[in-house]
Amino acid sequence: MSPDSSTAVEPLDIAIIGGGAAGVLVAIHLLEASQGKIRLTLIEPRAMIGQGAAYSTQYPEHLLNVVAGRMSVFDAEPMHFTRYLDALVPEHPVVEEALPTARRFAQRREFGRYLQATLAARIDPTALHCQDEAIDIAGTGPYAIALRSGRRISARAVVLALGNFPRSLPVPTAAIHGSPRIENAWDYAAVRRLDPDADLCIVGSGLSMVDAVISLAEVGHRGKITVLSRHGLMPLAHATAGSQDGHIDELLALNVRERMRTLRDHAATRSLAGEPWQWTMDRLRHHGQALWQSLDEGEQRRFLRHAVRIWDIHRHRIAPQIAARIEGMQRTGQLQSRAGHVLSIGGDKAAAGVRFRARGKVGDIGEIQAQCVLNCTGVETRLPRMHSPLLQALASRGMIRPGPHEIGYGCDDAGALLSVEGSVQSDLLTLGAARIGQCWESIAIPELRRQAEDISRHLLARLRTPCRHG
Repeated sequence: MSPDSSTAVEPLDIAIIGGGAAGVLVAIHLLEASQGKIRLTLIEPRAMIGQGAAYSTQYPEHLLNVVAGRMSVFDAEPMHFTRYLDALVPEHPVVEEALPTARRFAQRREFGRYLQATLAARIDPTALHCQDEAIDIAGTGPYAIALRSGRRISARAVVLALGNFPRSLPVPTAAIHGSPRIENAWDYAAVRRLDPDADLCIVGSGLSMVDAVISLAEVGHRGKITVLSRHGLMPLAHATAGSQDGHIDELLALNVRERMRTLRDHAATRSLAGEPWQWTMDRLRHHGQALWQSLDEGEQRRFLRHAVRIWDIHRHRIAPQIAARIEGMQRTGQLQSRAGHVLSIGGDKAAAGVRFRARGKVGDIGEIQAQCVLNCTGVETRLPRMHSPLLQALASRGMIRPGPHEIGYGCDDAGALLSVEGSVQSDLLTLGAARIGQCWESIAIPELRRQAEDISRHLLARLRTPCRHG
């Protein structure tokens, strides 16, 4: 659509709200499946689309956590991304020069550019992009979408592709005293600007922590870095990629504890034959949703309480060269890890103190002194805590509700949102992190591309008379 076509009397066919990876994937699959013969817009306040939280980084040290050969936007064309990278040579820096492109961990910024280029091959992105923020949706189809600018867009169907929201520090606002300096890990530029001699306390030990530490290392940070998290567990490294072909039949009838024990046994047995434990996890790659949905509600809760962090560090791994840099900083003592629960944060812009209760030690209260606290707690999964005017408006009118275990949004198997009353809104769909409670594995590109393709088929089937784009 052109910027002015939102005022047309006839509603658009589909409006996609959110222009990060999820939104662009939906747009690509809709345009591909319809041969461009739909009226479509992508509402995104950023000037550039295809750059959500993960792919907006412009820094070369931030690598994908998956090899390039598994990052295509099309299931049917697994080498689509690698062909894009090969076509860039010699412009794009080569990582792991001895490896073929499909087995390299490419720069994340390159993947963002790949999304943009793949979309641009199907439509001029400027004709698709409505640079504005959606703040409310009313109606039942066509939907009236209210924008921050005061404009309104009418669309027969809407896809919420809002992506990931940053999680707040795990401490009540009342427990933050004074004015300690606190930065968010997703502000990549701010992390790089920190005083190289400053001692830092990083809260959270997941992939956001890895991004921050690698950026600090890249700019020559000299200060001490202390990572504080509930379990004190760091992400683990990938091995040489193994086959993802495997079956899960023997796991489906087991409870969480039995599954974890079985996987440990399998990894131990195969390691005797020289196989890395990572291959055991790789064989589960395509079965994450089935594994989650085969657990009853009680076992899912048990997983979330007791096993989720162990699962995450083995399942969501990092590039070997990134892991090596992290381990090197640990060996020198510059990077240290503590396990505990944050109690309070206090101080001023020059110095902060983070008080915490050590894990497993009720009376053991410690304090980490630092010049700055970095929030690396990752992705927010609870709907009421997501800072979004649009989600708040939808919740207030009962059009959206939390998903299972109060995480993500409630939706059906197609991704159609469930209202508070439980009705299925078949023309109001979502994907990605929003479906984590339903699918669990719902954030990585392989899941996003499949959900985007499914949504495109679902919506095109519901559009009785698709209109020619533009």
